[in-house]
Amino acid sequence: MSGDSIALGVGLGVFGVAFYVVSVWWVRDDGRMRKLAESRWPIDRRIRKIRRGEMSQEQWFTELIRNERALVKWMLTPFIVLWLAVCIAEVVHGLTGH
Repeated sequence: MSGDSIALGVGLGVFGVAFYVVSVWWVRDDGRMRKLAESRWPIDRRIRKIRRGEMSQEQWFTELIRNERALVKWMLTPFIVLWLAVCIAEVVHGLTGH
C-alpha cells in the first residue's frame, strides 16, 4: 500500500470534480455568460462575419454562449471522465502496492 499514490489519486480526483462543477455552474447562468460575451466583444467584433455585417452583436452573443456551453458539454465532460479514470487507477495502484 502506497499512501502517496492514494493521496495523489484522491487529491487530483477532488480537483477534477471541483473544476467540472464550477465550470458547469458558470456556463448555466445566463447573466454570467452575458457578461463574458460583453467583455469579449471588443476582440470578437473583428471576426469576419461581424465585420461584413452578416451577424449582429446579439446574434454573436447568442452563438458565443451556445459554443461555450457546448464546449463544456462535449469537450470538458469526456476529459473529466478520463481524468477520473486515471485518478481511480492511481488509487487502485496505491492500494495494491504494485
